[in-house]
Amino acid sequence: MEPIEDLRQALRSINDTAFQGLYFDHRPIQQEVKKLESRVNQPDASPPLDRIAEAMAKLLSTGHLDDFRDLRVISFGAATPLGTYQIRLIEKKDHFPKLLNSIDHYRDRPRAFRRLYRGLLASYFQYDPQAPYAKDAGPNHWKRLRQYLNDHIDGLQTAGIDPDWIAVLQEHRNLLTDDPCSRYGEALLDGASDAFEEAGRQLGFSGTSWVTRAVVAARIEAAVRRSDHEFKAYLPELLKLLNEPRHASLLNARLAQLLERYAHTQPVVIHHELRNFAVEHWKNPWLPINENRWALVSELTRKMVGSWLKLDLMKSFFELLSADGSNDSRRLDFWIRYIDEINDMYFALGRYATKNQEASFVAIRKKMAGRLLRLSGTGRENNAFIMTMGNTVFVEFGMQGNAAYVYPLSELPFELDGVRDIHLKALKDTHAGDRLYHKDNVHNYKHWEQRFNAHLYQQFGIRVSSPGEIPEPWRSGSYYTTRNDTTLQIFCQAFKLTTEEARPLGGYLWIKANDQTSIINQQLRAWGFSYRAGRGWFRIGE
Repeated sequence: MEPIEDLRQALRSINDTAFQGLYFDHRPIQQEVKKLESRVNQPDASPPLDRIAEAMAKLLSTGHLDDFRDLRVISFGAATPLGTYQIRLIEKKDHFPKLLNSIDHYRDRPRAFRRLYRGLLASYFQYDPQAPYAKDAGPNHWKRLRQYLNDHIDGLQTAGIDPDWIAVLQEHRNLLTDDPCSRYGEALLDGASDAFEEAGRQLGFSGTSWVTRAVVAARIEAAVRRSDHEFKAYLPELLKLLNEPRHASLLNARLAQLLERYAHTQPVVIHHELRNFAVEHWKNPWLPINENRWALVSELTRKMVGSWLKLDLMKSFFELLSADGSNDSRRLDFWIRYIDEINDMYFALGRYATKNQEASFVAIRKKMAGRLLRLSGTGRENNAFIMTMGNTVFVEFGMQGNAAYVYPLSELPFELDGVRDIHLKALKDTHAGDRLYHKDNVHNYKHWEQRFNAHLYQQFGIRVSSPGEIPEPWRSGSYYTTRNDTTLQIFCQAFKLTTEEARPLGGYLWIKANDQTSIINQQLRAWGFSYRAGRGWFRIGE
């Protein structure tokens, strides 16, 4: 055994020392490999438009696709609109299948097939089957192309170095399915866009591709599955995306999705951006002329936005269009309590509000579209707010000192529909209706609001909205006119409000509440409280 073992040891020693002293410089080889990889990964540039047109004309005139160079050019240009009639090969019933058949003949030549495949992939990302231009066989051919690309993705690899885009496409094979982008939705919501952006760079789809629209839809799908708090946080960004013209085809369906999701959040508070966006695109939700758009959401959701719009218009009237502006809060607070009882609203604007081009006036006139009239026969700054509750019509004016006028709907002394102008005298017709003055201490009512409440209930059976949410005595309109410790305690218990007593220390009596509930605002103001944002209501002294 020893000789054999000696021989083995000798051979090991020879192997270990055979290449000692020899030096290989790998750097030139590495540089060549890098050059080769760079050349392989150079983007296969889309051919110029005139070259595509030339090859396409040859195909349409001869019906043949024999030349590889023409075939490659047309694979890139299959979705490119050409000529006066914006002809796209992908929409041609007979020619596009012929293109796929011709390319299929190159499958046994992987490198050539790969170049043609790359052109088809570019056309796949370019053509949008949901775009307004999509027609004829285009959408079906696009699906067929998607299937073709998916079926042959495994035939792209060759011996040697493959372009990076092949590995990226295999990693993002979902882009060749009927669910192309849902995998990106969750990540993009959280700001993780690296994978999607890398796919875009390597595969060559741009911001005009259908992919960007699909990924917006995926983000919305992901957002509506999140908690109420998270969904509300994402909402402004999603509305901004939907507002981009390139995503117009998403707008109706996805806006409906966002509205329905928001209607099921808790608590449902007014979302100003969502309201403005919905009204801008779908217009007034309670007008019959807009019912086709609003039919995309439930009746509950439509009413939600309708109430938001009514409140917005009402606030705009009393804060922007009335003579005393934001100081005239009593009339606004009063009518807000009846918001759900108001069936319809009209606004008759004087010359100043009609012609004013300030952004706030322009915006409010847009929101009033369909219910906007001109007011004549009065000063240029007067305006009128006309609201219908059941079979009764109420008219308020912007100029203070005017009474509120009340008319039966069946005997109106003026027209509301089909007219553009309304005269002040017609709105103040005491022969046809009643008038109520905004004066305190009349007929044993300390405040005019109490008298109005009683009149609306006794004459027309109209009560404040959502009475179940409003405790007595505020539900009946006979709220407390005198504040003392007992009435304050009852009030706070009824609305589940807490207090903070700092007067013994020289501070205030605080009531912990925001200013979002009109009836609470109304009662506390009547008792001399003032509101401080972020802190609550406070009162000095006893």
